[in-house]
Amino acid sequence: DANAYKKAMVGLGVPYTAFEGYRPWFVSVALSLIPTQRAGFDPNSGVEAILKAQASKNGKALVGLETGIEQIGFFDKMSDDLQIAMLNGSVKDIPNATKNLDQLVDSWVKGDVKRLAKLMNAGMQETPEVGKILLADRNARWAGWIDKRMEKPGTVFLAVGAGHLAGKGSVQDFLKSRHFTVSRVKL
Repeated sequence: DANAYKKAMVGLGVPYTAFEGYRPWFVSVALSLIPTQRAGFDPNSGVEAILKAQASKNGKALVGLETGIEQIGFFDKMSDDLQIAMLNGSVKDIPNATKNLDQLVDSWVKGDVKRLAKLMNAGMQETPEVGKILLADRNARWAGWIDKRMEKPGTVFLAVGAGHLAGKGSVQDFLKSRHFTVSRVKL
């Protein structure tokens, strides 16, 4: 909806023409980040940055399950209609973006996997195909990687985003379907 988009951009203090020429998926991602960054969330202080720094400090090798190009490809290969639906969802979510992220972080900190799954799935209700592409399909591939890696000796520390560990279609679900016993370790 062009009017909702313009209103959202004005509300963010961004010229509504700022993203002209960009694919809808890119605008969707950008619009989901602006309010949270303005609220003080720093993507450089997240778990990934901390784990990378710790691994580097300890001389541990880092291997990604995906490349940055692959991750961009997940978005870019979506149909235009799906990208636009995702963008419309991002525009609709802007007023609650900070509150929603606060709830996700709170669920993560408390280890409340059920609530985390509920919050993650709520964001995918309008565009379940996006959830399939960005979560379930990737989780299935990662479970395959883990399965193959388990055939080799040695210990591996694997970190994935919390959304990949919550709800139906989680990494654990796919590991269970491969006959792995998966259990949560409470710290």
